[in-house]
Amino acid sequence: MTPVCEAAPDPENHESGLPPASGPAGEAPGRILLLEDDLELAMHYRDLLEEAGWEVYHEDHPDGAKETLQQTPVDVVVCDLIIRGSDGMPLPCGGLTLMNFIQLRLEYPVRVLAITGTSPDLQLLAYAESFRIDGALRKPVDPDRLVSEVGRLIELGPETKRRRPTL
Repeated sequence: MTPVCEAAPDPENHESGLPPASGPAGEAPGRILLLEDDLELAMHYRDLLEEAGWEVYHEDHPDGAKETLQQTPVDVVVCDLIIRGSDGMPLPCGGLTLMNFIQLRLEYPVRVLAITGTSPDLQLLAYAESFRIDGALRKPVDPDRLVSEVGRLIELGPETKRRRPTL
């Protein structure tokens, strides 16, 4: 079990030792955590997001993503709903495990963009909505749409109000 942060990073008071995820416009790039188990696809997404000027952290497993979130504040989590283990089999709940952690255990606000592909993913997306995701994209993801959605979420900031995603 991954331990939970003891102190919440406070954007006004940096006693936690962690810098804020991003400052006012133009001061710091947004930080993005990408949870994607397809490494080729992940590198493609990462390149797109880095070219747009954002700092990107990639994890291919929910446990690694939880650890990254505890160590490095991010603005947006881009999360594939179906994550496969090293044996190639889907992990129980996959990306939903991370969304549950964000909602219940993470001690700072973060926006969530879900990525979904096949028809069973759409059933998961309906369930993921209960975790208050901020948006969703369907595979194959249009590169411009990925960049614009992440930009939109960064501009919205860490508000806790969420809208229903549209595919």
